[in-house]
Amino acid sequence: MERLKITFRLLTAVLFLALFTGLQAQCASYVEDGDEIPCGDPNISCCQIEGACNGPGSACNNYDPDYATTGGCDLSCVVEGCMDPTALNFDDSANNGDNTSCEYIPGDFAYTATATSGLFLGQITLNAASAGPEDWIAAFDEDGNCAGANQILLNESAYAQLVIYGDDVTTPDVDEGMNGDESFTLVLFDASTEVYYEYYDWVGESSFTGWANTNGAPMPAFSDASIVFDFSTNPYSPNCDDSEACNYDEDSTTSAGCIYPDSGYDCNQNCQIDSDDDGICDEFEIAGCLENNACNFQNNPTDLVECIYAASGYD
Repeated sequence: MERLKITFRLLTAVLFLALFTGLQAQCASYVEDGDEIPCGDPNISCCQIEGACNGPGSACNNYDPDYATTGGCDLSCVVEGCMDPTALNFDDSANNGDNTSCEYIPGDFAYTATATSGLFLGQITLNAASAGPEDWIAAFDEDGNCAGANQILLNESAYAQLVIYGDDVTTPDVDEGMNGDESFTLVLFDASTEVYYEYYDWVGESSFTGWANTNGAPMPAFSDASIVFDFSTNPYSPNCDDSEACNYDEDSTTSAGCIYPDSGYDCNQNCQIDSDDDGICDEFEIAGCLENNACNFQNNPTDLVECIYAASGYD
C-alpha cells in the first residue's frame, strides 16, 4: 500500500511538471513572478490586448502589475499589422491589428494577371491637382473587364505605372483582358471620396488604342511618363464651337470653353515648325557662338552657328 502511495505521488509530480512546462512554453518569453492577479477577480480586469504575452487566449492570461501602464499587459510579444489574408498588406506574422489599416483593391478594380501584359506610363491629375498615393488607376477593355490596376506612385508628381494584362488564350470561356487591337479606357479611384472617374480628353474621347504585349515593358504608345492625364470630377460637356480650337466639338453651341495651343505649338504640344528636329520650335531657337569675343556670342545657344568676329579696329 505504501508503494502504491509513493508511485501515485511520483505520477502526480510528473504530471504537474509536464503541465507547468507546457504552460511556460505557451507563455513564450513571459514569466510569472507571483504578483499577478488571475482572471476572474471582480476588482480588476485581465490583460485585454490581443497578442500580448499574457493577453486573451494565452496560457498566462492575467493582470500583471509590473505592466500597469499598459493595462497589465506585457506587450513584448505584440506584432502589429494587418491580419486579413485578403488584404494587400496582410502580415502573416501579426497578432494584433488594432492600430493597422488593411489595404484593399477598390471593389470595381479586381483583375486577373495573365502571361501577356504591357506597361502604361503617365502622370495622373484630378481637376489639375496631383492624384494622391492612396488613389488607384485601372484599365478596362471594351467589354468592361478590368485588365489591370495599380495604386498611384507619388514622386513629386503622381505617376501611373499601370500593367495592363491581355486575355488568357488558355481560358476561352473567360475574358481576363485585352485582345489584339482592342481599345481600353482608364478609370481613377479617388480614395478620399471613394468615387470612380473615367478619363476623357478635350473632345470627350475616352478610348485608348495602342495596347501591345511587351511582356511588362513600357508600351511604345504609352512610354512617356511626362504626359499628363487629367481626370475631371465633372462629366464631359461640349463647350467649344471654334474649329480652330483644340477642343472643338461640332455638337457645341458655345465657345466659352475653347482651348488653344501655345504659340508655335499644336494641340499636342508639338512644334509646328522644327527644321532640325531638336525639339525646339524654329521661332524659339537661339542661334549663337560660344566664343566670348565673337560678335554673335550667346551663353546658351540652342543652334550653334559659325562665330563672327569684328574686323580689326572695330567693335
